[in-house]
Formats: sequence, C-alpha cells, structure tokens
Amino acid sequence: MRPNKNPVERIPELRDRLKKAGRDPKTAPVSIFFAPPKKEGLDTLAAAGVDRAIFGVPSEGRESVLPRLDSLAKLVH
Repeated sequence: MRPNKNPVERIPELRDRLKKAGRDPKTAPVSIFFAPPKKEGLDTLAAAGVDRAIFGVPSEGRESVLPRLDSLAKLVH
C-alpha cells in the first residue's frame, strides 16, 4: 500500500489483500481516525465501506467538549 494515498481510496486494495490472504473482507472492519464532522463526509465514508468513524475531540473542559459531542451525536444514525 502506498502511504500517501487517501485512506478511502485504499479500501479496495485492503479488501483485495485480505482475499489473497484467504480472509473474508467482511470480517475486517475499517475505521477512519479524525473523520470529518460533517454528514456529507460521513456518508461518503460509509459508501466507501468504512464501518467506524472516529472523531478528534480536544482535551478541554466539559463546557467546550460536551457541545461538540452533542453536535457529533446528531450526525450518527
């Protein structure tokens, strides 16, 4: 795999490598770290085969972090 390629573009390559190794690609969930906190971006990731989107959240006080978590929760279906 090429390290500078977009991670979403690498999913088909990952699936092919799993098949060649004799594994069922459906048994290997795909996660994306620092996923975009927007519905459109999450929909794109889901369509590409991403199973889990992980968001970055700053290490700040609850007054700052909880509203961000609330807005992220609205994006999850």
